Amino acid sequence: MVTKEESEKYYLAIGRFVCAFSNLELELKADLTTVLGLTFADGRRLLVHDFAMTCTIVESVLSNRAGDESSAELRKIIKACRALNNHRIKIVHGFWRIGEEEDRSEVGYLSRSTLKIESHYRNHEEITKLADEAERLADALGRWLDNLPPEIRPQRSFEGHEE
Repeated sequence: MVTKEESEKYYLAIGRFVCAFSNLELELKADLTTVLGLTFADGRRLLVHDFAMTCTIVESVLSNRAGDESSAELRKIIKACRALNNHRIKIVHGFWRIGEEEDRSEVGYLSRSTLKIESHYRNHEEITKLADEAERLADALGRWLDNLPPEIRPQRSFEGHEE
């Protein structure tokens, strides 16, 4: 039997992961918009791409502007982002069983390639670690961008822009 306290830990971990992943996605899109020197209105067009496509665009565009060593570091960050996205898909689109009426908490995820249901995340701490990873990747991406030469890292902020 799962206690109410244990259930609450799952809800907290899931919510934290979703927020941290959302911030990572925004960081990717904002960094790309900044490097490209897009206006706020034009930058919004990047928001419609899914996470995997955003990763592809960021890797392609920013790698072309950075040196070999820096590009290798970016590819490593993007690879980790893609791996984290695989977890996001399971967490967000899976079938959750959480609660005092269940004998355990977990997510069942139906694989699109095998059509088999797999169980994941039987411990809320797994999800908490994934939230930590999303935060770490957002920080790593920001540090990577900060280390680019100023000529390819225009200083621009979209804060306060509204339409």
